[in-house]
Order: sequence, then C-alpha cells, then structure tokens
Amino acid sequence: MMAGQWYNAMDYSMLKMRQENNKKTEAYSRITINTLSYKDRIAKAIVKEFGENANIIPPFTCDYGCNVKVGNNTVINHSGVFLDTNEINIGKHALIGPKSGLYGAIHPFDVEARNEGIEKAKTINIGDGAWLGGKVTVVPGVSIGKHSVIGAGSVVTKDIPDDVVAVGNPCRVIRKITEDDKINPIRKK
Repeated sequence: MMAGQWYNAMDYSMLKMRQENNKKTEAYSRITINTLSYKDRIAKAIVKEFGENANIIPPFTCDYGCNVKVGNNTVINHSGVFLDTNEINIGKHALIGPKSGLYGAIHPFDVEARNEGIEKAKTINIGDGAWLGGKVTVVPGVSIGKHSVIGAGSVVTKDIPDDVVAVGNPCRVIRKITEDDKINPIRKK
C-alpha cells in the first residue's frame, strides 16, 4: 500500500483496519455542539498526526486514518473524504474547503482485478498555507505547493507549484500570487 505497489484491498487485515477506523469516523461525525469537548480527542484517535489548533469539522471520513497528517492551525471543513491508502500530508495553516476529497487510491482498469479488490496508492501532499476551495478533488500522487490557492470545484491531476492560483478541471495554474494579493486590510501595519 505505502510502497505504491498493487495490493488486495479486500484482504481481511485491510478490511478490519477500515472497519475499526469507520467506527471512529462515525463517532466523530455524530459530534454535536454539546459534545465539542470530545472532538479533538476523537480526531487525534483517527489520524496519525493532529497538529496544535488544527480543526476537522464533522462529518469527516477516511479509510484508515493512520496515514493522515494534519499540521498546526489547519482547518478541514465539513464533509471531507480522504482515501488515505497512502500518506496524506497536510501542512500547517492549510485550509481544506467543504466536501473536498483527497483520493490516494488507484484502481486498475481491468474489471476482474478491480472486482478482486486489487489497488495501489500514491502519497498526496498539501503545502503549508495552501487553500483548497469547496468540492476540490485531489488525485493520487499530487502535491500542492505552499501558499497556493485551488479554486472551488477543481480537479487537481498534476502537481501545483508554490504561490499560485489554480482552477478548473483539470486544474491549471492561472497566475502567481502577487504582493497585491498579500495585502490584508485588517492587519495592523
């Protein structure tokens, strides 16, 4: 799985890992305002690394959890779906929009192999300070550079460099982030 080689996702040990993680993500997704104090504790039990002041807004789903690293001060908005069959690394101060999917799994084109549960996976990396708008899809093996902005509804099929705005299906860089973009009218000078 982690080596990027084909493996059997229907293997008993794989099924058991997913079932155990499903129990955790289902509990997390049932969190209400009355149980918020438990949210971070449950999130830390789901993912491999959960940074300081990070926030995963329920509902949230992932396959295994043990391959997800969430950096400090990162926010994953509601209805995130992570197929973490390989590592999903999210840097610090990143924003993941609602209903976004980070999909590390690769399924074979051959129907018989698919029916047998054969798949492989690649790592996904989201850089520090990156912002993915709502309903962004990131496919296996993609890295999104630090401080880059991905427009809502984009399908990211190739690496995105640092400090750019990229949009579309397939997602393409439309421009660099400039000094004018870095102006914050509320920040004290």
